Amino acid sequence: MKKIIWSLIISLLWIPTIYAKEYTIENYRITINIPDDWTTFTRDNLENNPELKDIKPNELKQLMEQQYMYIDAVKEDMEFVLRIRKNDLINNLANYSQKDKEELGKELQKKASANNYKILENNGLTLIQIEYKDQGFYLLEFYTIVNQNGFTFTTQKLTQFTDNEKKEIEQLVKSAQIQVQKEFEKEKNKESGIKSVITYAIIGGIIGGTIGGIIDFIRKKKKNENSKNS
Repeated sequence: MKKIIWSLIISLLWIPTIYAKEYTIENYRITINIPDDWTTFTRDNLENNPELKDIKPNELKQLMEQQYMYIDAVKEDMEFVLRIRKNDLINNLANYSQKDKEELGKELQKKASANNYKILENNGLTLIQIEYKDQGFYLLEFYTIVNQNGFTFTTQKLTQFTDNEKKEIEQLVKSAQIQVQKEFEKEKNKESGIKSVITYAIIGGIIGGTIGGIIDFIRKKKKNENSKNS
């Protein structure tokens, strides 16, 4: 009887461990850890992926290429997207002064109509965080520039983020590590103005403020198929 009681207590106290898988995009020298309870798609794992079911891999790959997407991960009603876009105006955002970073934060906040912005320093990276709503979606976004590449980490959902979800997403983003190339360790010309960088920043779930990603792509595809069959 005691063994049964102890087994019951242990089962109630035991919390299953969630492991993370490391994803690497070698061309951009970035690694990021995404927990196993997220379904993660990359440009390289679409072929014969059972999670896609009836969706054609080449269609999703084309979408990812068009929208600068390298990782798209889904967990319940949340979608996390990593997009990378060339930005040859700045070598590394971490090289800039706090004043310059604040200026970029204000510009990103303004462009997204966000209530505020936050600057995070982690793993040698400077990340600018904004939270806003666009076309019915709530978005939590982090932006940085390393090796003349702009990295945008976007999470979107149809309802407001809980505090726990925000913490989870922040930890996911903070797991990112980007190796700085020697030729980009210092800035050649800071006089170009940090405001000009905003042109290259990706705001919204998909370029141009059109919310999407794989969840939206699948939803629209199924909707079109249903309308054809009706």
